[in-house]
Amino acid sequence: MNTVARARGMSEIARSTGLSREGLYKALGETGNPEFSTMLGVLRALGLGLTARPLSRKSGKPRRSAKPRTRKAA
Repeated sequence: MNTVARARGMSEIARSTGLSREGLYKALGETGNPEFSTMLGVLRALGLGLTARPLSRKSGKPRRSAKPRTRKAA
């Protein structure tokens, strides 16, 4: 992400995210540990989004649906 942000211009991305340029370099650097909100802000500034999707199963076996649990009467 650091390379893409540098190519687009760190100053512009910093302005868009509300972070300082130095803070952005630090967060996206080799030893940086950015917060999730920082990464989302950088993605948004780059015109990108984040999407979650289920992982595909390697075995090819269909998943069994969970059986509803029944409570025993007390």
